[in-house]
Amino acid sequence: MRRPASLPASLVNRPFSVRDAVELGVSRRRVRNKDLIAPFWGIRSPPTAEFAEALQAAACLISPDEAFSHLSAARILGLPLPEPWTPGEPWHITGENELPRLRRRHIEAHRSVDERAVVLVNGVRCTHPTVTWADLAPSMTVDELVVMGDAMLAIEGVPTMTDLRATVRARCRRRGVVRLREAVELVRVGSRSPMETTARLLFRRGGLPEPELNAVVFDAAGEWLAFGDFVWRARAVWSRSSTATFTEPTAASGRSTSPDGRRCKRRAGPTCSSRREW
Repeated sequence: MRRPASLPASLVNRPFSVRDAVELGVSRRRVRNKDLIAPFWGIRSPPTAEFAEALQAAACLISPDEAFSHLSAARILGLPLPEPWTPGEPWHITGENELPRLRRRHIEAHRSVDERAVVLVNGVRCTHPTVTWADLAPSMTVDELVVMGDAMLAIEGVPTMTDLRATVRARCRRRGVVRLREAVELVRVGSRSPMETTARLLFRRGGLPEPELNAVVFDAAGEWLAFGDFVWRARAVWSRSSTATFTEPTAASGRSTSPDGRRCKRRAGPTCSSRREW
């Protein structure tokens, strides 16, 4: 079998449009070769199952006045989502006007109905985190929205509670606004992982008082006792979990010291609690 002709250096190992290839002298037959895939009409790419490479191919479709939005923007921004990315997942693209040119396979085109803030992430345009959060409200549960809200507040330089509340007010009479109103009241500063947020919501529904998040515990003499993910200071109770944080993974097991000096095993999820006069 004959090997396919070499591509120009500027097109090697990256997605490109068929138009750009033809302008560089590549034949139509060459861009139809099986060593390239067509993730979208008019786009060619090396075969890939990685999100970053698939994003490069989808970015070839973006015009200067458009941006990734909804689920796609959340993935680009690194916000926690209930399901991992899969190669067949549609790409959501938002523009100021109707996008008939994007009515194609694996593309969900949206029309913005308000002024949308756009941010750049590694050169890729996507909707602002608060807009992305609000856009996903019709398709997510309240708990999932709270997890995402906690994550945004945990990242330095990303929105504040004031920003989240302003976004909810701007969504008056829009789909998902009831869930947003409920979720924003449950979002808290200080949570460090999706598991911590989920556990906090379970504590609340179980009738427990709201804990301090990721707080240091000292004894009556002012000596350090522990760092608790959840601290009920008035009850002299703390709890520790070992899960991946919003910004980096952590070990799934290890050792920790409880407030009364005992050693305790750490597992995924809230694991270590103790009571003592503080």
